[in-house]
Amino acid sequence: MEFLGFKNYWNDFLQSAETQVVMFRDKGVDHDTIVVCFRGTQKFNTEDWCSDVDLSWFEFPHFGKIHSGFSKALGMQSGAGWAKQVVSDSTHGPRRAPLGGALAAIFPAILFYHDEQMLLERMEGVYTFDQPRVGDNEFGDYMAKNLRKHGVHFFRYVYCNDMVPRVPFDGVFKHFGTCVYYNSKYQPYLFGMRILGLLNTGIPAHRAQNYVNSTRLGSLRHLLFHHFQHK
Repeated sequence: MEFLGFKNYWNDFLQSAETQVVMFRDKGVDHDTIVVCFRGTQKFNTEDWCSDVDLSWFEFPHFGKIHSGFSKALGMQSGAGWAKQVVSDSTHGPRRAPLGGALAAIFPAILFYHDEQMLLERMEGVYTFDQPRVGDNEFGDYMAKNLRKHGVHFFRYVYCNDMVPRVPFDGVFKHFGTCVYYNSKYQPYLFGMRILGLLNTGIPAHRAQNYVNSTRLGSLRHLLFHHFQHK
């Protein structure tokens, strides 16, 4: 695995580089895979928490409603929306920004929105961990249709009674994608595109170690039902 870099990206609404991305490359005889990871909320970063708790939304025609705080963190420009071409400067670098599972979930939508064929032809899958809800029903339908169209797999991992995947509470915001739920014994269960929030939510389950253990100690047999072919 080759380390490609760690970048800080600009949030135009906060006027600071508050979003981080790390990239790796795994190259072999029969594949060449690049992994893009969006860093999640940092415990003592007030700007991250401001993005999380902003429960307003932006609405786009034929696109649906999307969580406002996450949209801003993912590079939305004040007064310009998601610009296709973003001008960089020597002070702040490229003005594109991503924030954890929510940003990974919305990122493909930006590629669909701008019809980024080169990237979409090469994108194999999206994997989110403890991802909150990011959009409404219309947005979920938009994502499901385009994920199928471009052959992109979407797995949303949820550990036990972690409360974060259950917020913002079921109302305007809805989930999409295949939910891979791990119980406290790291046994996986698959759920379909839409599922109501599971009960008995809690904060203690919201720990990175629980998700590391789920993928390392739990079964990955759910992946056997999905044929992955390198593009």
